[in-house]
Amino acid sequence: MSSKVNDISEKIAEMKYHDTFIGSHGCYELYPDEEYLRILSMSGILSETPSLVLDVGCGSGAFGFRLAKRGFSVVGVDISPESIKAAKRLAKRQGFDADFVVGDIEKMPFHSKSFPLVFCGCVLHHLPDKTGSIVSGLNYILNNGGKLFLCEPNALNVGCFVNYHFGKDRTSSEHALNPKHVVGFLSPHFSNIHVMDIGDVKNSSLGEVGFLRRAVRRFLKLFFAAVGKLPFVPGPFFVISANKRDLNEAS
Repeated sequence: MSSKVNDISEKIAEMKYHDTFIGSHGCYELYPDEEYLRILSMSGILSETPSLVLDVGCGSGAFGFRLAKRGFSVVGVDISPESIKAAKRLAKRQGFDADFVVGDIEKMPFHSKSFPLVFCGCVLHHLPDKTGSIVSGLNYILNNGGKLFLCEPNALNVGCFVNYHFGKDRTSSEHALNPKHVVGFLSPHFSNIHVMDIGDVKNSSLGEVGFLRRAVRRFLKLFFAAVGKLPFVPGPFFVISANKRDLNEAS
């Protein structure tokens, strides 16, 4: 029972955090336009023929609007009611025909095999203990052979690990993810899994995220350069693309 209560408490905390953020800023645009486009491009989704796509954890539509602008038919889902209100308001203002709904990422309001494409941008790390069940849900709503695209902060990067475990303006459940662990959850359901280190992501002027990460990375770079032993350190963010297995595909 306590585990279930904790799960609900975590999700309520996430919802309230993002509702409050939207109330203060009006939208959830943390990065410049070119960085959102770079993430989308490096994930691989912009190489797909524009079609129906589900934007999971859509916030106020930062990724979704950029996909819609490039011809994709976008449906967005987010646990934050205020984020969805903002997304609908911005969609109307910008003239995008996108559909946004409130929904729990573990219990999304969609039928099996509803989408050929799913994009999930910096969402899983908000509920890292739920990665397995979330991946199962994404598998459920994807068509056979459908494609999944993810972007997440990388726990293998020292600065990113510190930022997402101890940085300011984060909920208690937020933690950077180990890409190897994410691949482990994907493997039973997906094939052709590709992981790419995309380095750091330039922040916009909001300033709510990124200061500690940049400071730690700058310190580490100077320190290792000084001792002449600069090791390979993975970048702060990674993307993953994967194909849902067809029913007849061998595991």
